[in-house]
Amino acid sequence: MARERIVDKSCTSWAEGALTRRFSAALGRDPFGAALPPSQSERLAASLGRSLLDFIERGQVADWLGQGRALALAGVGHRGVVDAAEILRTLAESARPQDPDRTWSNLLLGYMQGREEALLGEQERTHPAHLRAARPEQPRGRNQEVVAASTRSREPLPEGGSS
Repeated sequence: MARERIVDKSCTSWAEGALTRRFSAALGRDPFGAALPPSQSERLAASLGRSLLDFIERGQVADWLGQGRALALAGVGHRGVVDAAEILRTLAESARPQDPDRTWSNLLLGYMQGREEALLGEQERTHPAHLRAARPEQPRGRNQEVVAASTRSREPLPEGGSS
């Protein structure tokens, strides 16, 4: 009995490592994924591998929405997420044909929600700068007066006039 648990544990460990390598390769094929530090890419891949293994072995549904969101907020690009979702779809479908969609579709949905969250955050962060740039310029001191004077001196000369 103890030997079976050791064998199961080593098989699980091997399978987890193999899944981590597959997910890591998928994330690494993405041109944006290359910008991720290797430790972060490995951590994301290991998390995906553990979650998929839990789903295959025990039917335990992981927080795939959260996994997808984490990929988006980490900066993983579309190609890496689609490749990871394809791995999920293929393996989940072969292991549990009755409910494979709970993995890959939720991963993609979570990724889209995370991208939306990141974009909204970026818009909120840059909106004040946009408003400042859209406002008409107000003179702010001596330098502004010099600029205004120099632009007045470039006005066209009256017709027939000379400088």
